[in-house]
Amino acid sequence: MKKLLIIPLMLIISACANIKDTVVPPTDMVLRDGLAGKVIYSEGCTYEGANLKVSHYQGLFRIPQPSFIGGFPKSQRDEMIQLSVQSAALAFFQQLQDSGASVRLLTVDVIPEIDSIRLKCNITKIRIGIYDNGFGGFGSAGDFWEAETDFALIAYKNGREYIFTPIIGKGQIKHAPISAGSFFDLIVLSAKIATAAVNGSMFGVTRSGFIDYKVDRDAKSPVEPAARLAGIEAAKQLSALK
Repeated sequence: MKKLLIIPLMLIISACANIKDTVVPPTDMVLRDGLAGKVIYSEGCTYEGANLKVSHYQGLFRIPQPSFIGGFPKSQRDEMIQLSVQSAALAFFQQLQDSGASVRLLTVDVIPEIDSIRLKCNITKIRIGIYDNGFGGFGSAGDFWEAETDFALIAYKNGREYIFTPIIGKGQIKHAPISAGSFFDLIVLSAKIATAAVNGSMFGVTRSGFIDYKVDRDAKSPVEPAARLAGIEAAKQLSALK
């Protein structure tokens, strides 16, 4: 029984994080000049074999919260991942465009002109970490979220193939997009976990979930700055193609 008390005690300790939103810097003139006049055709990004994961943490020690015990529900994690894949691809190509390249959609009806670049993009990883603000501030893991986006790129120009070095972007945003309720909800959760364990039905009960998380669907996502920073790194390699 003593072990059961460890979970709520660790959760009610608050964590502080001095997090600042990741800012994507403007494209410097050297890179912009290198991309000037370059036309890039692409069909967008696939995500075959991608490592896609949303992790949820609470407390000073940032304890992972599985969906089946008291964490962010799996269905909502899956939805967040799907939206993040789309957001990452859009932000990546938008950054190439903003950096000075002319990005165009490649379809079966399009014949790319000479000296243009065909870019094949595959998202290999999106990892999202949510460090929530606990139960009304109790058990806060810092109240922010972060993302890492990895891209595998292959470019084709005038019959030549160029395999890029791995492209990685990371971003952080203040304020987690989910909230778990009040300190009273934490007490209820602890009681339910203890009761379930005593009755020998811990996992049978917890799979249904204990907490109704509120999700801010308008929250700014760290996936966008992460993908844009990856876009800057890709732009550097694209600008070097002769």
